Amino acid sequence: MLLQADTCDDGMPSFFDPKTVAALFDGNPAAVAVLDHELRYIYVNPALERLNGLPARAHIGRTFSQVLPGLHGQAAALRDVLADGKPREVTISGRTWAPTEEEQQLWRATYHRLDAEGEGCGLMAIVVEITDIARQREELEQARGHVALLSTAAVRIGTTLDMDTTCRELADFVVPDFADVAAVDVFPAEVGHSVRRPEPGVVRLRRAALRGDGDLDEQVQRFGHPGEYVDFAADSAVTRCLLENEPVVDDWENHQRGRSTVTS
Repeated sequence: MLLQADTCDDGMPSFFDPKTVAALFDGNPAAVAVLDHELRYIYVNPALERLNGLPARAHIGRTFSQVLPGLHGQAAALRDVLADGKPREVTISGRTWAPTEEEQQLWRATYHRLDAEGEGCGLMAIVVEITDIARQREELEQARGHVALLSTAAVRIGTTLDMDTTCRELADFVVPDFADVAAVDVFPAEVGHSVRRPEPGVVRLRRAALRGDGDLDEQVQRFGHPGEYVDFAADSAVTRCLLENEPVVDDWENHQRGRSTVTS
């Protein structure tokens, strides 16, 4: 859209009239701004006031960078539109002054030149927030990924009725796409030979599978080969996970906490 005017007076097209522009755009749900030939705001509608979290008077006479110093990279696009008259659509990310719970917001902005006798007299900007749309698209992609993951897992895991084979297939599936190391431990069945009883509060599991990515595969074997019994201390992540029936994320700040021991 190339907006034409007969003349360009004082850096603005002759058709620009604040009352007329306000009548056209004040009720528009999209955020609309008009900038002069030096890219200073001369009009903002109420939607843009809400979007930026600032009243109109805080915009007028100031540039985009002065009003929103935290949003970078727009000045070049604005100058390009003013120079060649070609509209631009850009995606803006960041935060404005408006209160929000979002850590990062996204907007789609369209810039059109206001023209007079082939000269750029200013710009019109139309901005729409797309944070929710972007989030929905991301959630859709995640859902598609989960479906693909489940489909692949159904083919690769559980190819036999043997439990240890299934555990190995699970570890092989997880490494390296989702983890560097994966261990699958199960509650042991009745042991046919003499095994030292665990200390009170210690959880004993049998290691059914252990897999590391690349060179890690050899290094992690010292933490318990498949078929060996592994004792987990009462404060270990594994014990807490079993007791609470909830996933446990361990940041390993305390390497002494919840140490496990291997029992033959």
